[in-house]
Amino acid sequence: MRQFVEATGFSGQIGFDFIEGQDRRVYAIECNPRATSGIHLFHPGDDLVRALTEPETLVKERKMITPARDSKAMLMLPMLGSGVQQIFGKGKLRAWIAAWRGARDVVYGGQDIQPVFEQFAVVLAAWRLSRSQKFSLTEALTHDIEWNGEQQ
Repeated sequence: MRQFVEATGFSGQIGFDFIEGQDRRVYAIECNPRATSGIHLFHPGDDLVRALTEPETLVKERKMITPARDSKAMLMLPMLGSGVQQIFGKGKLRAWIAAWRGARDVVYGGQDIQPVFEQFAVVLAAWRLSRSQKFSLTEALTHDIEWNGEQQ
């Protein structure tokens, strides 16, 4: 990431997606010039707020912030949907339960539960859009932020 940013002179938010191969090496598979779901891995105190509001101070300090190595997070509603699918996969339900118990929900903060309920309205609106435009629910949830090189 550092090599890419330095070589391109990139400035601002950038998000990389990685995959670990069978050879245990990690490969970059996608790069986005914006925050991605990986932002959910940060916890309070990880300097994320400072990076967003005072990036110049981190640049001066030559500090790059990263989430804790063992940080695990989930979006509860999609995770529940995944769980329903796992019930029908042999031996996968146990792994899903372990994943559920091992991650924190990034929407529920304890102080304000309204965002938890708002998710249902968002998914319902996306479901309606997916039906009217004849594309998947996933596409409907990301249609306003996703671009895969198609010409307008």
